[in-house]
Amino acid sequence: MESLTGKNILVIHDGNKGHLKQSMALIGIIKRQAEAQGGIPDSIAVQVVEAKFKNWSLKAFIKVFNPYLSPRHPFQKLLLPPCMVPESLQEIMAQTPDVIVSCGAAGSGVSTLLKKKTGAKNIVILNPGFITRDDFDLAIVPHHDVWQWMPFKSNVVTTDLALNPVTPEGLAHLNTGGPSAYVPAGSMAVGLLVGGNNRSFRFTGTVTDALAREVARLCKELKAQLYCTTSRRTPRNVDAALEHAFEGQPFCRIFVRGREDRNSATVEKILACSNLIIVSGESISMVSEAVSSGKPVVVFMPQKVLPVYTKYERFIRNLVSKGFVTKVDVEKIGNIAADSLIQSRENPSADDARRILAQCWPLFTRRSELKHDR
Repeated sequence: MESLTGKNILVIHDGNKGHLKQSMALIGIIKRQAEAQGGIPDSIAVQVVEAKFKNWSLKAFIKVFNPYLSPRHPFQKLLLPPCMVPESLQEIMAQTPDVIVSCGAAGSGVSTLLKKKTGAKNIVILNPGFITRDDFDLAIVPHHDVWQWMPFKSNVVTTDLALNPVTPEGLAHLNTGGPSAYVPAGSMAVGLLVGGNNRSFRFTGTVTDALAREVARLCKELKAQLYCTTSRRTPRNVDAALEHAFEGQPFCRIFVRGREDRNSATVEKILACSNLIIVSGESISMVSEAVSSGKPVVVFMPQKVLPVYTKYERFIRNLVSKGFVTKVDVEKIGNIAADSLIQSRENPSADDARRILAQCWPLFTRRSELKHDR
């Protein structure tokens, strides 16, 4: 596509792997659109640079004082240099991109600083805050990250899911590569994605025992294989308990400890091979990937430890209301009917991509006009 030929995208990340994953998922959406319109995706140059901070406390400081990193605020140039590694800031400020992509508060300040210097368009993923949203040409904000009392602005697009690289087409390609431990031998398969503790939810012994018992009962009743992975956030005792419950069982095909896993494609391989996905709802990224697979998704919640209504519950409630997932109590997972495996569901990731592209695409096609103004 001629309008994208030679375009340069700079991805600024803050060292958070989840943030970088969301940014690269956006790049994937853009490249797939370019290919669909007859272009060559590789003609879009993408450079990834980390915004490095001197220590974690200074990075946290920047997140807290993110509103003062607006180019309209005189403190921007005073706050960033003392907090960032000088070489990192210099490397970023030396770039001349057409479009800047960042995710999260830590990288947004340096993104707006570079935008002011170069005139590049900039996109931020996740809510940058009410005060700084006007500093971005586009803010991609998941539904659960939207503050309802704030007025909607034209440069904001909301998504049902967190951005992620999973697509049904990509999974189909993964599952056609010949013999593999991940490929089911013609039988039904259940994928289990287990997250971990956070400030709002805990995997207690009661939750873990019920999860192991009910998933085992479900697999036996459906005569299904089990593909299970935990995450890096999963407590070690939960890892051990689930491994003890599943390993050696005839129905357990794969069990992966997330903290020890070095294969970045594990979750996608499990999604590709499963007919039904069961996932813990405190992991927004895992739920988003599961729903993006196009497979039926069942969500359970660990034990809630905070009395307030959380963003995780808001996220799941939105997906349930739109029919994208089924929410069950962990003690009732074994009651899931076989009908759940064949229910046809819409895939919200496609709608998310359409909404993003509707507002993102002009940032590329209008870029040539800005170059003459520099």
